[in-house]
Amino acid sequence: MSNVIVLGAQWGDEGKGKVVDLLAERFDIVARYQGGHNAGHTVFIGERKFVLKLIPSGILRPGVQAVIGNGVVVDLAALAEEMEMLRKAGIDVEAQLRISNRAHVIFPFHRLVEKMSEARENRIPIGTTSRGIGPCYEDKTGRRGIRIADLYDPESFRELYDTLAEDKALLASTFNLHEKIDYGLSECDAVITVGGVSVGEYDLVKDVLAELGCEQKFWKIAMRPGKPFVFGARGEKLVFGLPGNPVSTMVTFELFARPMIEALAGMTPNRLIFLRARLKSEIRTKTGLKRFLPAVLSGEFENAEVELARWQGSGDIAALARANCYVVIPADRERIEAGEWVSLLMRCG
Repeated sequence: MSNVIVLGAQWGDEGKGKVVDLLAERFDIVARYQGGHNAGHTVFIGERKFVLKLIPSGILRPGVQAVIGNGVVVDLAALAEEMEMLRKAGIDVEAQLRISNRAHVIFPFHRLVEKMSEARENRIPIGTTSRGIGPCYEDKTGRRGIRIADLYDPESFRELYDTLAEDKALLASTFNLHEKIDYGLSECDAVITVGGVSVGEYDLVKDVLAELGCEQKFWKIAMRPGKPFVFGARGEKLVFGLPGNPVSTMVTFELFARPMIEALAGMTPNRLIFLRARLKSEIRTKTGLKRFLPAVLSGEFENAEVELARWQGSGDIAALARANCYVVIPADRERIEAGEWVSLLMRCG
């Protein structure tokens, strides 16, 4: 047989996961086509126990491709947690898992709407898990939902998200519900947010921190490209707001956020590594600010050479991925000639 479909013909909890697990080793692909992370499939491999709520259990079989299909609604926090659990168990998640970019995304306000619906007066609750699955499907059928593919276009995603969030806020106010949305902060030790490119005093980071209910401790570090860096607190939790520009985000994380997070975790913060190398090609820039430009270092000791990563603008993530260091440009230099020795800040990861 080429394909097998496993259906639950009752109301859930029929043991579909165990049946899929028994059949999985005979197939190349095991796909989940609908549902969310409301229940879970418990599977034993020898003495090891796995509870999978979102990822198909076929991933536990070596060489089997697990697919989250376009009919599934995905809670990204739950997905990340499940992927990490599988990685720790030795499963090659990156190689074995594929996710449809047409799958819809569950957001915190979906959970709020579901709680509101279940608690409504004169209604018999149906006993949902209040994980936002039903409201996410409502948005999907209403053609206003947000898909995985939409996350790849920040501007378009922001517009879609704001519109959807406004709808939920209006619905909540109609029922006089003022519960703060749970962003999962209760389960974390620190929060790192990445905002938009700054325009004067404005940056999306500040709006995000305000929405999270954070007390702002410090604002702005003069750094280009992009300048905002926010340090705050939400109760006893540290909050770091990084600029949206990829270079600024990485540099501010290395210089400020990483050492504080490592100390919070009881680790000895890694020392920042600065090296020197000869510049392959001339650099021209503006004076007035110290700059960190992504670059590629090659060679060792007296043969060490560095050249800037090919850069197509502030949104060029590919150039940042190629870089293994940053050339540090002093604030008073507008030209550095080829062959000069320059200082480098090495990337830690």
